[in-house]
Amino acid sequence: MHGSAVTLAEQFLNLTITPDLIIASDMCELSLFQALTKKITHNIPFVVYFHESQLTYPFHDLDTDKINKRDHHYSFINISSALSADKVIFNSYYHQDEFLRQSKLLLSSMPDFQELASVNKIQSKSSVLPIGIDFKKFDQIQSDELNKYPLILWNHRWEYDKNPDDFFHILLSLKQKGVKFNLCVLGEHGKKYPEIFDKIKLSLAEEIVHWGTVSSTNEYIRWLKRSDILPVTSNQDFFGISIVEAIYCQCYPLLPDRLSYREHIPEELQKNVLYSSYDKLLTALEAVSNEGPKKSDLLAMSDFVRKYDWVELMKEYNNLFQNIDIR
Repeated sequence: MHGSAVTLAEQFLNLTITPDLIIASDMCELSLFQALTKKITHNIPFVVYFHESQLTYPFHDLDTDKINKRDHHYSFINISSALSADKVIFNSYYHQDEFLRQSKLLLSSMPDFQELASVNKIQSKSSVLPIGIDFKKFDQIQSDELNKYPLILWNHRWEYDKNPDDFFHILLSLKQKGVKFNLCVLGEHGKKYPEIFDKIKLSLAEEIVHWGTVSSTNEYIRWLKRSDILPVTSNQDFFGISIVEAIYCQCYPLLPDRLSYREHIPEELQKNVLYSSYDKLLTALEAVSNEGPKKSDLLAMSDFVRKYDWVELMKEYNNLFQNIDIR
């Protein structure tokens, strides 16, 4: 976030084309990029797309920025980028609401010249456009394998913000209750990842049918289609692509009643899918493991998230981009 604008500006200035529109992500300090390229870009409209933001991204307890009390600077980069753009897009309504609310809180903490009106300026040029997913790939893959026991799925990054501790402790509690299940753990990870993954690989060795990354997108989709239940314990999700993918594949979700998840579930099914506490998740997981989900519910949820198909969303993206005025 500190250096990307400089690098991208240098690359941009070496291009031989002049674009009609420039789209930046939240990881770029847009105001700096504009300053470095102003001879070319002063009449080109800018869009900034917030797939995530630092205003509400949870810090790890060991993060040096938090320890050194410099953790607000990334939030200011996001705010300045939003102010500098002609249009601001968020990937969910939850994300938009939280960004605006947290921006006011951060600016209110300043001793003077708080510029709270700037949040209203951001709001006035903001829209929500969800992430598009290529569901055509999913429709082309079939999985006919039958599970002896309910197959529980983890398909997220192996990171602290996905809260693997609660996820795996729930499964250990489920095992102690005598509930039979299998476990598929997918997802990318770096050299460092939460220790609980290595512990669980031993503790639930009898339940595990797959562990770690897969070799292809097709294999990933097959595991999603084979899986039965997706308990989610994440502390952060501005959208939740992996969750939407699993829902589309008719894997039954159990989601915390917070973050962006309400937007992915039909209103009439939210009372069954969304949970409010650790204990309620355990109760719901035990029930759906023993009884199985209703096929009609799986179909309804799968159909509901079809709204995120690129085939549908590209029309909205094109319409927004084509109607941005050049300054």
